[in-house]
Formats: sequence, C-alpha cells, structure tokens
Amino acid sequence: MTFNNDTQEITLRRKLDGSISFDFVMINKGDVTAKNGGLTVRICDLCKYFAEPAEFRHIAGSGDKDRQFHFDHLLARASAEKHTIAVVPDTILNRFEVDIMYACDNCIAGDKQVLWVNVDQGSPQVFQ
Repeated sequence: MTFNNDTQEITLRRKLDGSISFDFVMINKGDVTAKNGGLTVRICDLCKYFAEPAEFRHIAGSGDKDRQFHFDHLLARASAEKHTIAVVPDTILNRFEVDIMYACDNCIAGDKQVLWVNVDQGSPQVFQ
C-alpha cells in the first residue's frame, strides 16, 4: 500500500512474521526544485524496524526509532522513488503513528506529516 502526501490513514494486516509493510513516496508540490535535502521517518515507541529500510540509515546519536534518507534534489512538481518501511508493532497495538519530516537547503521545513496505520486484527496476511 502506498502513502502519498494526501493520505493520512491506512488499514493493513500483519504478515505471518508479525510485520506490517507500507510504501510511501516523496512529492514536491512546489514550484522550486528541492536541493540537498533529508527525510526522517520516525516509527512509534512500541514499534521496531523489521528490516532496515533500503537507502535509509540510522545516524549515531539519533533516536532508535528514526531513520534518515538523503537526496541531492527533487524536481519541482515531481515525485521521487517509492520507499518501503517494514515494522513490527507491539501486539497490543491496533493503531500506530509514523511521522515523516523533511528539510532541504532551499525549502521551508513543514510540520511533520503524521501517517496513521490501523492494524487489521484478522488472520495474518500470507501473501502481499
């Protein structure tokens, strides 16, 4: 499933291994190319990363729930490649929050984008 800048909530089912995966895409809706930027994904306190997200890294000294992605530029009115995040939310959770924050050399950092993931409590998903 894909989050985009207009989606704020989604419902997903756990896989047999207990993980939940979701995709998101960075979109530059502005009229100026974003240059030398970074994106931070922060998962909930009761979640852990199932796998390290491709092309993201954990910066020493940052919170264990944070992963950062660097980009050289993102053209105006364009989108970047899709990113996949796989987390294992605590079994007591039926909803959790994922925050996405960004900054770049020539853009005004906006408020964090909050993405809510509702956990479908049905049988675990066998196929994706």
